[in-house]
Amino acid sequence: MMGHRPAPDQIEVVEPHVAAMLRKLTPSERVLLCTLYHRAVREWVTDRVRRRHPDWADERVTRAVAREMLPEPGIWAAFDRQSAAVPPQENECE
Repeated sequence: MMGHRPAPDQIEVVEPHVAAMLRKLTPSERVLLCTLYHRAVREWVTDRVRRRHPDWADERVTRAVAREMLPEPGIWAAFDRQSAAVPPQENECE
């Protein structure tokens, strides 16, 4: 999923009833919804990485999850500087 972008001919459409519901939300409700969605996706990705690599330490799992969820390598570099105690691993997300 690293760097995943929809194909140029792929169009993602929101159902009309979902769009209507989203329009009714206040800005703070929208932020809360995004936060909850992000948390759920992070937990899903973490569980998937742990199932694939049950022997990995928590730090390595965290690093692999970050690489899958952060869209650009420049952001990974910032994350890596904060996680300097964890040496880089090849194929962490496979």
